[in-house]
Amino acid sequence: MSPPSDSLIKDTIRSLQRALDRAFVDHTLLESDPILSLFSPSTKFYLIGFYDSTSGKTSEIYKHLDNIQSILIRVSQSGTLSLNYDQVPKDTIAIRRGNFQENKSKFDFSELNIAIKRIAIDLANFYTDSLEYRALKEVATKLFVPGLSYSSELTAEETDIARNKVSKNSGIVVNNERIISKHERITPEIKMKLDSFKNARVQDLNLFDKARQYSGKFLHIAVLLGLLGAFLYNFRKTIFEDNIKLAIFSVLFLSISYLTYLTNAFNIGGSWHLLILIPTVSLLLTIMFDSRVGIYSTLIISLISAGLGGNDYSIVVLHVVAGTLGVYSVRDIKNRQQIYRGMIFIFLGYSLVNLFLSFESLSEWSRLLESVLYSGINSLLSPILTYGLLIFFEKTFKITTDLTLVELSNTDHPLLKELYHASPGTFYHSQSVARLAEAAAEKIGADTLLVKTGALYHDIGKSISPYYFIENQGPVQNLHNELTPEISIKVIKDHVTLGIELGKRYHLPQEIIEFIPTHHGTGLIKVFYDKAVQLYGKENVNKDDYRYVGPKPHTREQAILMMADKCESASRSLTTPEPQTLENLINNLINQTLHEKELDEAPITLSEVEEIKKVFFNSLMTSKHSRIRYPEQEKLENETKD
Repeated sequence: MSPPSDSLIKDTIRSLQRALDRAFVDHTLLESDPILSLFSPSTKFYLIGFYDSTSGKTSEIYKHLDNIQSILIRVSQSGTLSLNYDQVPKDTIAIRRGNFQENKSKFDFSELNIAIKRIAIDLANFYTDSLEYRALKEVATKLFVPGLSYSSELTAEETDIARNKVSKNSGIVVNNERIISKHERITPEIKMKLDSFKNARVQDLNLFDKARQYSGKFLHIAVLLGLLGAFLYNFRKTIFEDNIKLAIFSVLFLSISYLTYLTNAFNIGGSWHLLILIPTVSLLLTIMFDSRVGIYSTLIISLISAGLGGNDYSIVVLHVVAGTLGVYSVRDIKNRQQIYRGMIFIFLGYSLVNLFLSFESLSEWSRLLESVLYSGINSLLSPILTYGLLIFFEKTFKITTDLTLVELSNTDHPLLKELYHASPGTFYHSQSVARLAEAAAEKIGADTLLVKTGALYHDIGKSISPYYFIENQGPVQNLHNELTPEISIKVIKDHVTLGIELGKRYHLPQEIIEFIPTHHGTGLIKVFYDKAVQLYGKENVNKDDYRYVGPKPHTREQAILMMADKCESASRSLTTPEPQTLENLINNLINQTLHEKELDEAPITLSEVEEIKKVFFNSLMTSKHSRIRYPEQEKLENETKD
C-alpha cells in the first residue's frame, strides 16, 4: 500500500473542469473525453445542463465540484484502503512512503465500501434534490482516490524478496554445530536438522559424488529385484518364464516406485509414506498368483520404497505388516466382493504398527492421529484400486485368476447350462471327473481349482452331437452301429475341435481350453480301430488315423484330468465292483497310459502317480458302494400299474 497526496484529488477535479469547458464548446467530447466517458448518460446530461454562454450558470457546477473536492480530501485523509477487508489476504499491510516502509493492521483503516458510504452521507447533507444528488454522487465516487492505494508491482516485489529469504532446508545447521550425541533421543527438531543437513550435502555434491550416489541406489534396487527374480526362478518358474506375467510385476513395481518419487519430490511431509499404495500390489499379486508370491513381493517393494524414501526402517515395517495382512485377507478368495475385506486387515496392520512406533519414539498424539488418518485413506483406496486393476490385468494380460476359475466353475455359467440341457450324461460325467481330479490334485499339491474347472469343460464339444456318445444314449441303440469306422472316428474326434471352438466363443481362458485336447492326448480310439481292422484288415488301416490329434498333457493338472477321465469312464461299466477288480482296473488304465508315453511331457513323478491311484480307488469305491435293497424292492421293480 502507498498513500497518495491531496494534490492527486485536486488534479483530478481540475481535469474534470477542463473537460467540461471543452465539452460546453463541443458536445461531441462527452463521449470521447477520457474523464467524461466514465459517467453514465444521465450524469453527462446533468453536467452539460450547466452550459451558459454568460458563464453564470457554468460557475455553479464549478462550485459543486469544489464542494466534492473538499469531501473527497476529508474522507481520503481519514485513512481509506483502496480494497475491502476480504480482498486483503493478511491482517497486516505494508505502507511505503518514499524509501520508508512500515507495517500496520488493515483494521486501522477504513475499507473502500465504508469510504463510499461516507461520501454519500456528506453529499446528502448538501443536496436534497434526488436527480442532482445521484449525479454528484456518481461524480464523487468515480473521482475518489483512497488514502492508501494497492500496488500489485510492489506486492510482487516484496513477495519475491520474502521467498528468497526462506531457506530451502528446514532445520538450520551452522558450521561445527553438534546435532546429536550418543544415546541422545532423536526429537522432531533433531530429525529436521538431520534431514536439512542431508539435503544440503546432496545439493553440494560434485558430479563424481552424484554419480556414485545414483550408482549406489541403482545397485541397491538391483539387488532387491535380483532376490525377487531368484525366488521366482527357483520356486515359481512358470511365472519366471512367462514374459507377460513378468510385465505385470514391472508395471506394479514401477508404479509404486514412481509414487514414492512423487511423494518425495513434492515434499508432502508428515506421514506421506502411508500414501504409497503397497497393499494394492500385495492384493493383486496374491489374487493373480498365490499368497507366497504376494508376501515375498510385498517385502521387496517395501524395501525398495524405503530405499527411495531415505532408508527409513519404519516404512518397511508398516508396509510389510499391512501388506501381509492384506495377503491373508484374499488368500482364499471366492468372490470379488471379498476384496473389500482387505480394508479392515490393512487398516488394522497400519494402525497397530503406527501405535507401537509412536509409543517407542514417544511421538505426540497428534502425530499418531495423523498417521491413522493416512492409514485409513490407504486402507480405503488399496482394495478399490485392486478391484479395478484386477479386471484390467485379466483382460489386458489374459491372466486367469482363482476368481475367474470360481466364476467359471459355477454351474449357472451359460456354457455349462447348455451342456446340461443338450447332453446331461456328459454333464454328470464331467462333474464326477471334476470331483475325482480335485481330490487327486489336493493329494499331490497341484492346483485343485484349475483342474476342477478344466474337468467341468473338458467335454463341452459333445453338446453339439450328444447322442453319438454312450453316456447320452440311454437304452436306445448305439448310433455307431450304423456307421462306418471312418465316420465314427470323425464324429468322436470332432468333439475336441468343436469343444475348442465353443470355449473360444464363450471366451474361456486359454488354461481351461487346453484341457479339451490334452485330456485325450494322442491316445488311440481302440473301439473303432479294432472295428476297422476287423472290416478292412490290419494292413489296410493306418493306426494314426484312429488317434486323437493331441497335444499330450504338459502340466500336472492336465495329466491328472487325463487319468481321472479314463478311470471314471471305465468304472461306469462296474455296477457293484469288488475292491480288487476296481483296483486292477485303475492300475492297468494308468499303467497303460504311462506305457503309451502320454504323460511324458507332464512334470509329474511316478510317486505322485501312485498317490493318485490310491485317491481314485478310494473315491470310486466309495461312490459305487453297495446299498441295502428296500423291502419289497423286487416287487416295486417288476410290478406294472396303469
